[in-house]
Amino acid sequence: GGGGGAGSRIASPMKSYGGGGVGGCGGGREVRISLSKANGTLGFRIDKDFANRTLKIDWVDSSGPLGLWNLRNSSEALREGDAIFAVNGARGDPEAMYSELAKSSRVDLTGRKR
Repeated sequence: GGGGGAGSRIASPMKSYGGGGVGGCGGGREVRISLSKANGTLGFRIDKDFANRTLKIDWVDSSGPLGLWNLRNSSEALREGDAIFAVNGARGDPEAMYSELAKSSRVDLTGRKR
């Protein structure tokens, strides 16, 4: 018996957003995070990525809930350019995931480091 590998691979062109390089070899590791809103926000901004059916992290507030989580969990940190592919059980639908982020005071995220 051998390992299975990924079920479906989707080819997507890589975009370069300038700025700093990516350290190490990420390999798209999956990360699970639970966050609660502070002052009505989770402390990050996203873009809906319909081509990949994810939410792409566009900006992280270093003093917001995600930024503080990142400080305590640097090896699992989700940063600009990383993808969120599930929010509170909603998955594969950027609109549904965005809706969960907007309406819920506590969220369970599953993300993928680029």
